[in-house]
Amino acid sequence: MKGEWVAPCLVFFTFCVLSCLGGVSSSDVGSKQTHDWVVYKLWPGQGEGDDTTRLMLNLSKALEPKKPFTLDTFTLCVWFKVEAYLSVGTLLSYDLPNQLFDAIRFRVNPTGNYLRIVYVEHKISIPLSDSPFLPLDWHTICLVKRKLTLEVWVDGDAVHSVNTTSPLPLTGILILGQDQDGLDEGYTKDQSFLGEVTGLTLWQEDLGARALHDWGACDLPDVLPLFSWNSVDWFVYNNTGAISSHQDGPCGAINGNKNNIFVFTDRRCPSDASVFLDKFDLDLCVLENDEDFKTLTRLLKNNISACQLQIRTGYGAWLGITYDDANDIVTDFNGKIIPYVNSKIISSQGKCQGYVLHSDSEFWFTCTTVNKICYAAKKRNKTAVFSLRGLTRELAGTVNDGEDLNFVLASDHVSGVYFHGLQQFHIKKHFNSSRWCLGGSVMNQVACVSSVIPPIGRHDWIFKDDDESQPLSIPLSLSRCSYKEFPCSDGSCIDLDKLCNRVTECHDRSDEVGCATALLPSDYLEDILPAIPLPLYAEISLLKLTTFDILSMTFLAHLEIKLSWSDPQVTFAHLLPGISKEVVTNSQKNVWTPSVTVGGSTQFHSEADSRLEVIAIGPRKLTSEGYHYDGLVNPLVQTLTVSSTINCHFQLHWYPWDTQNCHIDIKVSNVGEDGLLVNKSSRVIECPKVLEEYHVEECRLKHPDSRTNMLSVQLKLKRRYEHHFFTKFLPTSLLLILGYGTLLLPIEYYNERGTMSLTTLLVFISLYTETSGSLPSTAYLKLIDVWFVFSITFLTLIICVHLATFTIEPKVSHSTNPQTDSNTKPSSGQKTLFTIKPKTAFTNEPPIRYPPGPKTAFTSNTGPLGTGPLDTHIKGLQSRLRSHWRSPSYIVGSCPTCLPTNTCTWTSATRAESLLKASRVVLAATLILFVIIYILWIFSSY
Repeated sequence: MKGEWVAPCLVFFTFCVLSCLGGVSSSDVGSKQTHDWVVYKLWPGQGEGDDTTRLMLNLSKALEPKKPFTLDTFTLCVWFKVEAYLSVGTLLSYDLPNQLFDAIRFRVNPTGNYLRIVYVEHKISIPLSDSPFLPLDWHTICLVKRKLTLEVWVDGDAVHSVNTTSPLPLTGILILGQDQDGLDEGYTKDQSFLGEVTGLTLWQEDLGARALHDWGACDLPDVLPLFSWNSVDWFVYNNTGAISSHQDGPCGAINGNKNNIFVFTDRRCPSDASVFLDKFDLDLCVLENDEDFKTLTRLLKNNISACQLQIRTGYGAWLGITYDDANDIVTDFNGKIIPYVNSKIISSQGKCQGYVLHSDSEFWFTCTTVNKICYAAKKRNKTAVFSLRGLTRELAGTVNDGEDLNFVLASDHVSGVYFHGLQQFHIKKHFNSSRWCLGGSVMNQVACVSSVIPPIGRHDWIFKDDDESQPLSIPLSLSRCSYKEFPCSDGSCIDLDKLCNRVTECHDRSDEVGCATALLPSDYLEDILPAIPLPLYAEISLLKLTTFDILSMTFLAHLEIKLSWSDPQVTFAHLLPGISKEVVTNSQKNVWTPSVTVGGSTQFHSEADSRLEVIAIGPRKLTSEGYHYDGLVNPLVQTLTVSSTINCHFQLHWYPWDTQNCHIDIKVSNVGEDGLLVNKSSRVIECPKVLEEYHVEECRLKHPDSRTNMLSVQLKLKRRYEHHFFTKFLPTSLLLILGYGTLLLPIEYYNERGTMSLTTLLVFISLYTETSGSLPSTAYLKLIDVWFVFSITFLTLIICVHLATFTIEPKVSHSTNPQTDSNTKPSSGQKTLFTIKPKTAFTNEPPIRYPPGPKTAFTSNTGPLGTGPLDTHIKGLQSRLRSHWRSPSYIVGSCPTCLPTNTCTWTSATRAESLLKASRVVLAATLILFVIIYILWIFSSY
C-alpha cells in the first residue's frame, strides 16, 4: 500500500503569523484560504468503486500535543461535490478504538435525497427532497455539538436537531471516501464515495447560526479552528491512481456559475426557445454579473462553428432580455430592468425594440425575432433532475441496480450540453452528429437514439447486446417529471392522477395511450383460482321480475350481479382513488373471473353487459411507472346483467290469496363446491316491491354456513288479488245474487224462474271451466275451486226448488151470485189469488169467444154460470189470465166484460208456496254463512 503525504504548511503558517500580528483579520485570511483549499477528487475503480481509495487522518497524531482528550462542544464542517453514486456513498467515517460502530458517519443515499448521520449512539435520517445532493453541485455539511443538543446544518441551514450529551473522543481515525467497519479497515467498494471533497474543518466551539451561514457562503467564521483543511496532512491511499487534486474549489468565482449556464446549439427563435427550455426547467439566460458574462463567453467560444450568426458575421446566442432603443432600457421578458446589461455596450440597428443576443463578448439586439440561432439558458432556483423511465427489470439489471436512471443537465467543452447521471451512466451526443447515447464513465455504449435536440420526451432507444443478433428497440422517456407526474412524448409533464382519465392532457394525446390497468406477471395463469377458498363479496340487484307463468311454474328474472374479490398476483396501475376503472391487461392473458350461471342457465343481454372493473380503495405505491396498487387490497369487481328463466314450485292451495316462496340460485361454475367463502356482508341491494301480479314481501340473500360455490336469493311473493276480485269473484257474486233472486218471483212464473236459474248455472260453469284451464291441475282444491264448487252447488239447489214447486198445479173456482161473492171465502186448503169482478170500464177488452159446440152450463152453489164446453172454457180462462196478467187493462179486483154477472177466484195449493218460502230462507242463510267462512278462510292466509 502506497501512501502520499500532502502538506501545504506554508499557507497554515502564514495564517498563524498574520493572525498573531493582527495585520490581517481572520475573516480576510479565511476568505483567502477558502480559495486556496486543495480539492481531492476521489474516483475509485474508475467510477466502479474499490476498497482502497480514501483519505485518512489519525487525530491522535495530527492534534498532538495541543489536543484535548474529548470535546463536549464542537463544530465539524466539510465541503463536497458528488460526481456519481454507488449503492451507498460514504463521505466521512470516524471510528474509535475498540468500538463496534462509527462515532461519526456521513452517508448519502443513491438518489441524493436522504442524508444519514451517525453520532455515537444516534442514527439520524434526514430527507432532502427540497435540496438534494445532486451531482456537480457543491454542498456543505456541518455537525454542531452543543451542551445538550446535536445539530445538523446543510448548505448554511439547520435541518435537524437531537438531544444528546455524549462528548466526542479525539482518539480515533477519520476517513474520507470510505466506511470503516473497524479501525481503518473493513472497506467495501459499494460504499465508496465518488466525487470531490475539501475544506474539512474542526472547531472546539459550537458555532452560532450566523457563523454557520457565513460558512455556507464561503466565508470562514472569525474563530480559530482546532484544525483546518490545509493545516493537517492527509494520508492518501491511492493504489489505483483514483485520486487527483486541484484548487478549483466551491468558492471560486467561475466554479459557482459553470454548471448554471448552458448553450444550446439547435437553432431557434427566442419564443420557441423559451417554450422548449421550460421542459428543462430553464429560462433564457439573463446575465447578472461579470462571472455570468465570462462563463457564457467561454461556452460560446467552445461552440463557434455551431453558433454562427445569420444577421452578421461571427457567432452568438439569444439571451432572455430585450432592448428598447427608444427609451434605452434593457429588461427581461417580465419587464424587470437589468442594470448589469444596461452598463454594457448595445449595438443598435435602428430605433426599435428587439431581443438581445450575446456575440463576440458584446451585446446585440435585432428587430427580427424570426432569426434562428443558438440560445443561452440559465438554471432556475434549483437543479432539475431528469429520469430515464421505461427500462424493463431485465434491462435495468444490465444498466443499473435500480429501474430508472437519473440525470442532471451539464455541459463540457467536448460534448456541450449533456445529461450527467447520478449513477455511473451519462447521456452524451456524439461529436458532430445527431446520435445521443447512454454510456458509462468511459463512454461504453449501451443504448442510443437519434435526435437533433437533446432527447427529451419519449423516443425509441436502440439497445445493442452482443448476445443478440438484432438490436432491441425499447420506448423510453427522458424528462424532468417527478414520479408523481407523467412525461408526455414532447417532454412536458402532467399529474399522474390525470393519466388515462379519458381526457387528453398531453398535446400528442400520449397520456391516453397504453392505459393497461392490470399488470400480470409472466407466470400468471388465468384459469387458476387466486386463492382457495376465495373470499367473495356479492351484491345482487333484482331489476325486474316478469312473465310469471303459473302453468309452467316459471318466471323471468332480470338481475345485476356484482361479485368482488382480490387477486394478489395482479398489480394495478392507472387508477384513481375511489373510482372504478375497466380492467385492461398488459398482455394477451386475461384476469381470472368467475363463470356465473343463474337458475340453471345463463343468458346475458349482450357482451357489453358483462364488465370487469377494479376499484382503488387501498393505498397506492409510487413507482417509476406511476402509481401501483396492490391486488390484495384493491378488489376486482365483475358486474353481470343477466336474464334467466327461474323455476319455482308454486303452492296454490290458497290461490288467488296465495304466498309463494321462490329462490334464484347463482352458481360459480368454474369453482369447486367448497371454493368460495362468501362474505357475510353480501346482500341484495335492490329489489322491486310491487309486481304486476305480486307484492314482494321478502327479498334477501341466503348466506351459506360453510364454503360453497352457490349463492341463493330468497323471494317471498304475495299474490295481488285485485284482478281476481273484479274479474272472478265480483261477477260470480252477482250471478249468485241473480240466481237467488229467481226464488223471489211468483210461483206461477215457473218458466221465468227456471230459465234464469239455469242460465246462471251455465254461465257459472263456463267461468269455472275457463278459470280451471288457466291454472295447473292439482290433486287438491284451490281456494278459488271451493268458491266455484259451492256456487255451482248453490245454483243447482235453486233449480231443484223450482222443479219441486212445478209439480203442484194451480186450480180455478167461481161463484154466480154477485151479492154473496164478496162474502165467499176459499175452503180449507184453498187460497184466493185473484178475484175477477165486472167492470164496465174495460169496454175495449174484446169479449171471450167460446168455440162453437154444445153449451155446458157452469154451475155453482148460486146457480148456472153459462153454457159451453167446460174444459174449453177453463183452459181459455187460464190462458187468458196468464197471458194478460201484466196487461194494464186488468187490475186486481176487476172482471172482464165477458163475465158480467159472475165472480171468478184463482187458487193453488199452499204446499208449493211453503216450499218456496222455506227455500228462500234456508238458501239465503247458507249463502251468508259460506261467505263469512270463506272470508275468514282468506284472512287466515295472511
